[in-house]
Amino acid sequence: MPRITGRQEHRNNAPSVNPESHYRVNVAILFIDHLLEEMSSRFSEDNRAGAEIFSLVPSTVVKHDSLRNLSEKLQFWQQDLPTPSSLLSELKREWQYFWKQYTPTLQLPGNLIECVKYADEDMYPNIRVLLIIGCTLPVSSAEAERSFSDLRRIKSYLRNRMSDERLSGLHSCTYIMTLTLMLTKSVQSL
Repeated sequence: MPRITGRQEHRNNAPSVNPESHYRVNVAILFIDHLLEEMSSRFSEDNRAGAEIFSLVPSTVVKHDSLRNLSEKLQFWQQDLPTPSSLLSELKREWQYFWKQYTPTLQLPGNLIECVKYADEDMYPNIRVLLIIGCTLPVSSAEAERSFSDLRRIKSYLRNRMSDERLSGLHSCTYIMTLTLMLTKSVQSL
């Protein structure tokens, strides 16, 4: 049923014949539209620089026909690479060829950590650096958010004049205590 209000400022209710269509038109469609917009902005191509590194996993590299597009996307990390100009040839002629040639005899590594073992620093310098970067990328921001929450509890209004050295020491103590509690709970649950 449409809401009857004296003053609705943000949007009008669309006309509907029954409660189901009212909900669909005035709430559900708007919510889904908002959700899709947020998902597309959050997971846009600009925010997915780290995701391209997972294309270096052998099961994916073997299936690629053209690695030029992948090489261009991996140029995002060019400041970290030893020789960024040779990345494409390293991908095509060496990394992809190695895994296509040895696919029948070896079981392909399934993650980045296993791939680092096969990426020799002399033969695949760029790929090795990219794999190490991929291994160190955070999966989520939960750890950083937890750290800021601890910091907010430590540095309250009453402790506002605390020196940086003391604050750092208290934060380290709090972090270690929190980590110890989490490990204890996980061990007890086993």
